[in-house]
Amino acid sequence: MRFLILIFILFISSCSDVNKKTLYKYHGIEILRVDQSGKTTFYYKNKDGKTIDGSISIKYAGINDGFSGYLQFNDDDKVEILVGEGDFKKNGADRSLFIYRDIPLRWQLKSKKNIYEIIRSTKYEKDRNSNINTEVQVEYEED
Repeated sequence: MRFLILIFILFISSCSDVNKKTLYKYHGIEILRVDQSGKTTFYYKNKDGKTIDGSISIKYAGINDGFSGYLQFNDDDKVEILVGEGDFKKNGADRSLFIYRDIPLRWQLKSKKNIYEIIRSTKYEKDRNSNINTEVQVEYEED
């Protein structure tokens, strides 16, 4: 019986970010994050409000699977996902504006004003960024 209760609790907690949206904004550039069951997708929108074709996504499964990294908004309107953990995939996204790349294990933030840490759990993401001096504005969809 305890095993079934544990399975039920794990199932409910793993579904907490299903179909949630988060919007990251920096100097007119927007990144929309859409969390679905087992997949997170990031979409780019420029200063004119146009969404570029394509996206960057990551699929994951299980309790200990997910992703971590940083959104880095550059002065040339390019946004980079700096990957700490996870297997990100480009889905036709314009590489001149929206890319992902791996970062070294001991990578250090040089400037925090244009960077925002991203992780699978938006609850923990919000907490981890609460003490960082960033200019990235974030709108989390509430439960």
